[in-house]
Amino acid sequence: MKRMLRCKGSCSVKNKLLIISKSKCQISNKISKHKTLLDEERNAGEYSITTTVDNLSSGIYFTNLSIDGVQREVSKVVVLR
Repeated sequence: MKRMLRCKGSCSVKNKLLIISKSKCQISNKISKHKTLLDEERNAGEYSITTTVDNLSSGIYFTNLSIDGVQREVSKVVVLR
């Protein structure tokens, strides 16, 4: 796990692509319910994926970023009310 984010209202995940790649980012809780934030092919460059957390209960979640089907980063997200 790379980092921990504290979120109120919205949350951002940043990544950098060196080549055109299929990117997928999901947010999930401990019981594996998840929401897909991104699932698309993107050109090389730096990106920020932002989502609102208003519809999530307070608690601990995880963002999982994968590039071309390989898990690249997992971040712990604490949603506060």
